[in-house]
Amino acid sequence: MRRTIVRQTTTAAIIVALGLALLVALLSGVAPFGSEAKGQDGDSAPSVVVWPGVGELHSGSSFAIMGTGFQPGQKIHVLVQTSVGRGFAGTVTNEITENVHPPIEAVDESGNFAARFDMGRFERVMSEGIAGITVTDADFNVLASTPVAMCDPQGRSRVLVYPRGAPDYAANPDDPRPSTYCAGFFEYPERPEAAG
Repeated sequence: MRRTIVRQTTTAAIIVALGLALLVALLSGVAPFGSEAKGQDGDSAPSVVVWPGVGELHSGSSFAIMGTGFQPGQKIHVLVQTSVGRGFAGTVTNEITENVHPPIEAVDESGNFAARFDMGRFERVMSEGIAGITVTDADFNVLASTPVAMCDPQGRSRVLVYPRGAPDYAANPDDPRPSTYCAGFFEYPERPEAAG
């Protein structure tokens, strides 16, 4: 009987050890569970986020722009890209490094930065859509980027993608607003039912 118990215990220990070895092998091949993104040199890759991620295109709107994983003390530029500009169709890039508060000259000693971007005059040169926030190094090489949705329920844009003012679908049935990602965040008038 003692021999049976020893044999069962040994068999159970071998099964548990093989199971753990298999689990370790699977997890090492499937990773990264909870690991951070790595840059080319093995350090954390730079990243940037904007809060809120969906905001109103309005001169009084503010957005927090935060970054981490940069080289400590690294000089950076912050850019905003839009798909249209005033009187111009195509990608428009504006440097906003000195338009954020506090102005960002370099990231801190931990490789982080945070600042507030007040929309201000930029409401005139943007329209409802997705804008990109990009962080570059001193030579304008891209380090990190993130999207932010701009919604324009009041029609404050001046780039002539749609009429100024809140949507009037009876007068302007082709008004593209609201974008699908804006409808749930801001109030837009109901579109009249199509005559059928």
